[in-house]
Amino acid sequence: MNEKAGTLYCIGVGPGDPELMTRKAHRLLTACPVIAVPFSGGGKTMALDIVKGAVSLTGKTLLLLDFPMTADEAVLREAHRQQAAAVAEKLDAGLDVALVTIGDVTVFSTLTYISDILIRQGYRATLIPGVTSFCACACALGESLTDMKTPLHIFPGSFSDIKTALSLDGTKVFMKSGRQIATVRQAIVASGVPAKAVVDCGLATEAVYPSLADLPDDAGYFTTVIAGRKV
Repeated sequence: MNEKAGTLYCIGVGPGDPELMTRKAHRLLTACPVIAVPFSGGGKTMALDIVKGAVSLTGKTLLLLDFPMTADEAVLREAHRQQAAAVAEKLDAGLDVALVTIGDVTVFSTLTYISDILIRQGYRATLIPGVTSFCACACALGESLTDMKTPLHIFPGSFSDIKTALSLDGTKVFMKSGRQIATVRQAIVASGVPAKAVVDCGLATEAVYPSLADLPDDAGYFTTVIAGRKV
């Protein structure tokens, strides 16, 4: 590896509200000359909108990393390779790169596909945590997620065995349900487990649903459902 290469900073920018970005994330985003942002179609990315709400991008290089909307593993692997190569080009030029993602970098994060490749190649990388969407959603609901005697389980909305997930003791969180939101909602309602939902937490379009019966089937990708415990 080029010893003069820049450092990769993998930064979680929180769930939507720029004011929830950490001071460390703000400092590094201000300092890094290159901002890399994973996105899927249309050129619009929520992570970049959050960054713009807190940090000036004047004079910075913006690197948009296109994630194809496909389940084809071979296509995705090649896309990740190309995205990592684009970031590596900036690092090899001696530039520090801030690779950003919504929420936290370690929870269902798209950027890890890129950062893992670069870390294996020997590039210096630092992970910067961010506020998770499910914690922000619990705050929007005004309720805690767990306590010292209550376990917490986190599932992607695409999890195949929702019935088993709901049978677990403690609080269950279903994130990024997307097109599966109708299936998730129906399974939870049928189970009788109490649940609430928050859509677009931290955004101008945020909506809180104290009852899943009111949650529309097209609620959107950024829908978080919290089931069990006190909800």
